[in-house]
Amino acid sequence: MFLSLTTHRLPAEVRSLLDETAGDVAVRHLPSFAGAQPVRPTPGTRGPHYPTDERNAHRQGDVMVQFVVDERGAMVPGTLRVLRFTSVPFARAVFDMLTHAHFQPATIGGCPVKALVEEPFQFRLSP
Repeated sequence: MFLSLTTHRLPAEVRSLLDETAGDVAVRHLPSFAGAQPVRPTPGTRGPHYPTDERNAHRQGDVMVQFVVDERGAMVPGTLRVLRFTSVPFARAVFDMLTHAHFQPATIGGCPVKALVEEPFQFRLSP
């Protein structure tokens, strides 16, 4: 997939040079819908468990994941991608939580739809 990047903040001479040397192969505009609601955790959903070994070692961490939530509010199997993580135990804790989690699905015009979710998780120790 190719993306078209806006160059309006570049100086005119640079924009001119880019216009001469590059062109859009394809431009993709994603629609936005009035009344759309994003995926939300079901009330009462608990976050991932802080790994015991990481807590005992006083380590903090971050995990960034991406996954698809279906129209029923379940994570679609096989769609979970760990984009970044501080340690394997933190990533495992997020994975374990998400495989059992349930969500309120995204909606468009009140109708549930599948949605791609990108979510950061932070593991922080209280002072």
